[in-house]
Amino acid sequence: MQSRSQLRLESSGLVSREPSLTLAKRAAGTPPTILLVVWPEYGHVVTPLALAKQLRSAGYRVVFAGVRTFEQPMRKLGYEYVTLAESRADGAPTLFDFLPDHSQFCAALAVFVEVFRAALAAHRPSLILFDSLYSAFGIIASDAGVAWAIYETDLPREYDPGVPPPHLMQEPGPQATERIQAEWNAHLERSYAYLAYADSRPDLGRAWATAYFPRILTRALQDRFGTTVPFDTNTLYAPVAKVPRMVFCPEAFDFDRVNRAGTHWVGPCIDYERREPDFAWDSLPANRRIAYCALGTQSARQPNAVKALRTVLEVFSARDDYFLVLVCNRHQKNELPRAGSSVMLVERAPQLALLRRASVALIHGGFNSLKECAALGVPVIALPLGMDQPRNAALARHHGFAIALDVNRLTRSELDDAVSAVDSDPVRQACARMKSLFAEAAAEPLALRFVEAMLATLENGIERA
Repeated sequence: MQSRSQLRLESSGLVSREPSLTLAKRAAGTPPTILLVVWPEYGHVVTPLALAKQLRSAGYRVVFAGVRTFEQPMRKLGYEYVTLAESRADGAPTLFDFLPDHSQFCAALAVFVEVFRAALAAHRPSLILFDSLYSAFGIIASDAGVAWAIYETDLPREYDPGVPPPHLMQEPGPQATERIQAEWNAHLERSYAYLAYADSRPDLGRAWATAYFPRILTRALQDRFGTTVPFDTNTLYAPVAKVPRMVFCPEAFDFDRVNRAGTHWVGPCIDYERREPDFAWDSLPANRRIAYCALGTQSARQPNAVKALRTVLEVFSARDDYFLVLVCNRHQKNELPRAGSSVMLVERAPQLALLRRASVALIHGGFNSLKECAALGVPVIALPLGMDQPRNAALARHHGFAIALDVNRLTRSELDDAVSAVDSDPVRQACARMKSLFAEAAAEPLALRFVEAMLATLENGIERA
């Protein structure tokens, strides 16, 4: 039986039931090249890496592109890599650096366009897949006549009347509608106010970390190329191109959305065989349940992370029914009280392997970690620190496999009660449902089929022309 996601792919017209020319080309020894342009954060790279592994197994040539910091890690994994942020000969900043004013932005953008065009000429991709945060770069691909699509490593970020904005830990429902709408309105007003302020100040600095930068970039590329690529600007942070898009989770895992055009839910795309850090497995007691706590690679930037970690450590140090593995960096460790015999502090951990042993996971609500807990049937205590994590926590609570807590008001007694409550039958049953849902979605290689469908559509269009 076909899954709902597969039927949606077919009904969209993206999937051809006929053998594609792509397969014939691969068999003839000329594999199509797929260029993956990745956002420079671990959470935005781990899923494309899982997709790249599938693509290579299917006979594609995979090339990654992005900033300098990811070049060596990608090359160590055996992938070709294009650096889009090479230092400029004149020492001026690149598009990925801090740009002190509008003129520097324009100069850096002009250089980037040439760098990107050179990458296209050198690697001749059949298809480009952009992280949706880099949607603006698709304008250059369109101008060059190269097919492209986008992918989400979390949930879609554009306004939808029934879905909370990413910063809001609120489940949808009749009683939440007014608050969700008010929060969206306030967010969008702020976004356009930032843009208007930047427009009024040509001497204002520009950088990816600023809220107005992606909108300025999108508009500048549209003005430069006169593209007809439509964009949705009612979004969190970066405008989203209205082109075919992959969302890496089961469709039934997402909120019920009104705005679905062009969006394809392609399953979890988790690499269960990925290489993970070594771990002292002999240190885990055989007679206790394991609790796993990790607040994500970006927790060092969050001022509330240490307080949350301290509360977690104190709660589990006082319990005798769990052994806690707590992941923290060196600075965070120095800020924490001394751990008791029930707690193990580590700087790095094999997350998938530990989740297979864990009875509960305390996580920040990053989308990858949330998917991995759902896929492995592990109950969650969500401690969102910021960004899209509050909405992800609400989603997990909506599905019943998580308890979501407000980190800024977190107390020891509240967390202790949550640790006990998460072991209830309803939560365990929800975990079993999630594990089954993710296993069913992973059985269909929908992300790979999405790529095949994009290429088949392109090839059929060339044939007809």
